[in-house]
Amino acid sequence: MNTTINEKECPLCKELNHCMVNSSEPCWCIDKSFPQTLVDSVKPELKNKACICARCADLHNSTLKEP
Repeated sequence: MNTTINEKECPLCKELNHCMVNSSEPCWCIDKSFPQTLVDSVKPELKNKACICARCADLHNSTLKEP
């Protein structure tokens, strides 16, 4: 099966990830935390192909802070 990967979509929620890696401006992700547990939740075929969005990163990080 040949899956098309859209690098502009978050691999978790499929919403726009607003990645600016190819921009002259710094990307929003420079100040974000991406724990290994979050990275591990990305399907292997999508890892290092598309960036996780801010919403998914924030949601994951907020669950880590809960008691």
